[in-house]
Amino acid sequence: MRFTADIIFKGEGPYRVPTNYRRNIASLFKESILRENPDMYNRYWGDKKRNIAKPFTYCIYISGAKNIKYNDKSFLEFDKERMGITISSPDAGFLINQYNSLLNISGKYTPFNHDIELKNFRLAREIQFSGGKAQFRLMSPMVVRNMNERSDDKKKDSEYLTVEDKLFNENLFNSVRVMCREFLGEDYKLESSNFLFTPVDCRTVKVFHYGEVIPAVSGTFSVEAPDEVLKLIYDAGIGARRSQGFGMVEVVK
Repeated sequence: MRFTADIIFKGEGPYRVPTNYRRNIASLFKESILRENPDMYNRYWGDKKRNIAKPFTYCIYISGAKNIKYNDKSFLEFDKERMGITISSPDAGFLINQYNSLLNISGKYTPFNHDIELKNFRLAREIQFSGGKAQFRLMSPMVVRNMNERSDDKKKDSEYLTVEDKLFNENLFNSVRVMCREFLGEDYKLESSNFLFTPVDCRTVKVFHYGEVIPAVSGTFSVEAPDEVLKLIYDAGIGARRSQGFGMVEVVK
C-alpha cells in the first residue's frame, strides 16, 4: 500500500535542499508522527539503543535538479517549487497514521531552509502478484550490507556491496529473509532455493548519506520468489536502510 504527495516550497526560487536530503525527510517523518501518535513514535524511534525495523520505504522526485556548491556545502538546486514524495508500507495502519501525520503537520514544520506545505495526497493503485516472478525498477537506490564482515561484538555497519561483488546475492537474500520474518511473521521461512535475484540493467551509484558516501545499486532487476515475498518487496522495499529512503521499487512487468 502506498500514497504520493507533493512537497510545495513557499517563496521565490531557486530552491535548494541538501544533497544529504534524506536526513531532512527523516526528521519530517519523525516529527509528524511524534505530534500525531507519540506511542507509535516511541515504538519505532524511542529507544536509541535499538534499531527497530520500520515498516515503510519512500522515494523523492525532483524535476530539473542540479548539483551546486553553496558556502562550501553541497545542494540540489531546482526552479520548480514542487518535490514529489511516494511512501509505501506493508502495514496499512502505519501508512494511515503517516498520512494523517503529514497532513496535520503541513505548514507547521519545515525540515529545510524554505517553508513547505504538503498537498495533493493520492492513494496509489494496489498491486497484486501471481506466478512467482516480477521485474522491478528501483525508484531509489538499493544498499546491501556485507553481513559476512560484520562484527558481532561492535555491531557496526560493514561495507556495502554492489551487484559486481560475489557476496551480493547471498547478502541480499539474507536481508530479504530477515525482512520476511519481521513483516510476514516470525515463523515465515524463506529458503534460498525459493529466491532468485537477477540483474537486468543495474549500475553502481554513489550516495552521500549521513556524512558518508555509500555505494548503492540503481536500475532494474527481476526476482523469482513466492508471491507474498514479491508483494513485500513492493510494499516495504529491498535491501538495507529502506526507511531512510533506499530500496523502493516499482513494477516494470
